[in-house]
Amino acid sequence: MITSYLKDIYENSNIYDELKEYYGKIQYSYSFNLNGSRANRAKTEKSIQKQLQKKFANCSIESRELSRESFYELYGGFLFIGIFLGIIFLMATTLIIYYKQISEGYDDRERYQIMQKVGMSKKEVRHSIRSQVLLVFFLPLIMAVIHLAFAFKIITKLLSVLNLTNISLFFMYTVGTVAVFAVIYAIIYSITAREYYKIIICRGE
Repeated sequence: MITSYLKDIYENSNIYDELKEYYGKIQYSYSFNLNGSRANRAKTEKSIQKQLQKKFANCSIESRELSRESFYELYGGFLFIGIFLGIIFLMATTLIIYYKQISEGYDDRERYQIMQKVGMSKKEVRHSIRSQVLLVFFLPLIMAVIHLAFAFKIITKLLSVLNLTNISLFFMYTVGTVAVFAVIYAIIYSITAREYYKIIICRGE
């Protein structure tokens, strides 16, 4: 039905005779919406595609339902890779910082013992440990946020190549990602600071 409709439009146009010799160079575009369930829409779109490809050799059709599977495969793959690499890098970063701080705790234990012998209280020791570990943990996160802020415009341009043009949505997810990383860093920081303090105070006594 649609193919015959398109052909009738073409053949009944006033300029058909004049452009008949250029038949292969003329292009038509026809857009419409379909109602009904997803399964029925997909079935209809496949039928239209089949009919058009029989009638017109260079015909192409784009539709939501026919593109849904390939869309999910492409962007789902990117999402999986992003989450997978994010988890790996996060684990590597937190473990490196954690064990680095623990090893420094054993190295600093003697120095803290000397400072306690000359009058430094446990409260001051705890405050010093907290500020030191806090700086080591959150300085990389702060630098990452600064780099992300400067690279935001470039990232949005790269995403536009994949037809992802909703900048406000990307900004919200970027803020959410930073917040998630900050929470994870805070949890690891609290664990590390507690272990560091135990090495300095408990094992130093």
